[in-house]
Amino acid sequence: HAAVFSPVEDYLFTPDLGIDKLMIYRFDPSLPKPLSPAIPQHPACLGTVTFSA
Repeated sequence: HAAVFSPVEDYLFTPDLGIDKLMIYRFDPSLPKPLSPAIPQHPACLGTVTFSA
């Protein structure tokens, strides 16, 4: 299990092992609810992503 911020700390990445997905949340500490689900907007983020070692 892990929770990792992006370099400028505007996104939080966390694996959901139950559904085998990497969840991405937008982070804004000035909001009452600082985390909101983020949807990738870049065409390269659409579809299936496979990681290998």
